[in-house]
Amino acid sequence: MAVLLDAASCPIENRHDLVTDLAKSVALQVDAELLDPPERVVTRHEKWRLGVATLHRIQISAVRVRRTPAQVLRTPSSAVAVVLQKQAVRHHYQNGRHTVTAPGECAVWDFATPFEVGWDGLGESWCIAVPRDRLGLSSETLAAATGRLRHSPLHDMIAGQITELIEGAEALERDPAAVMVGQCCVEMVRALLLSASGPATTGDDTPAHQQAVVRDVQSYVRRHLNDPDLRVEQIAAAHNMSARYLYRLCAGAGIRLEQWIIGERLAAARALLVDPAHGGRTISAIAHTVGFRDATHFTRRFRAAYGMTPRDWRYAAATA
Repeated sequence: MAVLLDAASCPIENRHDLVTDLAKSVALQVDAELLDPPERVVTRHEKWRLGVATLHRIQISAVRVRRTPAQVLRTPSSAVAVVLQKQAVRHHYQNGRHTVTAPGECAVWDFATPFEVGWDGLGESWCIAVPRDRLGLSSETLAAATGRLRHSPLHDMIAGQITELIEGAEALERDPAAVMVGQCCVEMVRALLLSASGPATTGDDTPAHQQAVVRDVQSYVRRHLNDPDLRVEQIAAAHNMSARYLYRLCAGAGIRLEQWIIGERLAAARALLVDPAHGGRTISAIAHTVGFRDATHFTRRFRAAYGMTPRDWRYAAATA
């Protein structure tokens, strides 16, 4: 555990600068204001790392924190957090929405876009933060989820998971499986955001939203190309929709999903075959890496797509 900040160890006259100092320590520029007199200021921030995910327990007396568009440009951040409010009512302004989060409720916090957040009295938040690129979600999806997490059927389960993670954080951080737990945290955050933003929850079926969902599906497929068991039903379930609805979305975007997946696998294999870092690998091994079970089937599909066998493609690149 790292205690990043503790007002109890800070001289009273310096306590009003604590929140800004904390933000600077993690390269995040904000304007912050602690509203209580210095002698009543309480500020404590604890952090645990689980691979790509981080857990935070933040306790702060009355505060307002603001991140402007200029500050976002000067100190960009890729972090997205799901915050479980434990004490005080949290007010969050982001993506054109004012989200009021009561104790026991979760909210999403995207550090890549401007925001204002704060509460009155002594407040406490527990959260999971993950890299935005690991989620593979579009900005539209994150914006759609803002203010809607409590409407997801996953909300209460994930609020409970955040509680268990924070309560057991010290032991989890030391555990050999901490990295795998962090990967699970990414998928958990992703599932909640998709559930809160998806058509089944929001009723949003506009063309713009459909395009955002298709981009999310494509990102998900690319991250799971090595899974030979990847199926339409799995992809649909991961995006909180039926397979039938997924087919309709893809058809509307001019995509034949199964054929598109094969095309992505072939394109990935084509790049690996001429990558010097993979020069010692067999064609069969590369085929398996991109999700083909059978090397013969892979060779047949590769020839149909590119007019030459994988072996010929590798040789042509090596002698060019």
